[in-house]
Amino acid sequence: MKKLLALFLALMMCLSFTACKDKDTDTGTDTVVASHLSDSELELELRFLIESNLDCYFLFYVAPLNHTTQQNSDGYYGTDGSFLSTYAALEDLVYSTYAKDKAEDLMNYPSEQEPLYKDSNGNIFVKPDVITPVDYNILWEDDYTITFTDRTDKNCSFVLNTVDLDGNAYETEGSAVIENNRWLLEDLIY
Repeated sequence: MKKLLALFLALMMCLSFTACKDKDTDTGTDTVVASHLSDSELELELRFLIESNLDCYFLFYVAPLNHTTQQNSDGYYGTDGSFLSTYAALEDLVYSTYAKDKAEDLMNYPSEQEPLYKDSNGNIFVKPDVITPVDYNILWEDDYTITFTDRTDKNCSFVLNTVDLDGNAYETEGSAVIENNRWLLEDLIY
């Protein structure tokens, strides 16, 4: 009887180890193994990333965060918090959208010595005159298409098709990789 009970307990421990194997150790919640997404599931994931990518593109290249008149000694202005309220929120947006190397490049854009955004006691400060804003006239409505050109378990390449404000066809390419069990863009898409 003791042997049977010991065997039963060993079996239960094995099963509970197996059940916990695909858990995120930070949050304790189940995670979907990113490499096992179907093409339609990956397309949906890419659509979320592209939305965040567009937010980032606008924040870093088109129209930096709105700022107040409060200026620090470095010439940076406090931001009004209407879109992102903390520097951690800005980092989370960037690092949850791009692979590590691109995210770090973006957080140090245009230069590490004088980036567009700085952390000041957890608050976002901006120096909008370090960049020259660009015009942007591409429509990324829900009807754009994503076509995979290459896909493995660890990365994918794709083509996006949409239109510009004048109704002309617009095509651009993108790629994504898996880092920390999640798909992330390798570069800005615009």
